[in-house]
Amino acid sequence: MNYKETYQEWLSNPYFDEDTKKELTAIENDENEIKERFYADLAFGTAGLRGIIGIEFRVCILLTIHTIFDRDFYDLIWSKL
Repeated sequence: MNYKETYQEWLSNPYFDEDTKKELTAIENDENEIKERFYADLAFGTAGLRGIIGIEFRVCILLTIHTIFDRDFYDLIWSKL
């Protein structure tokens, strides 16, 4: 799947909430921003997970946090944002 297909999948996927979809819709006419956000996955290194929190593959999205940590820890982080 290329970055455009991935972007469209995120827009149509019922898993993602309305705030996520609003952010993605806001960049729908910015090809460079879509490409920057979806051309690659977030890289993992020996120092652990690093990246800004946002809606895209290359940042530390809440889905990534949920995947790595248990639900209680995820809820704690989410409550602080």
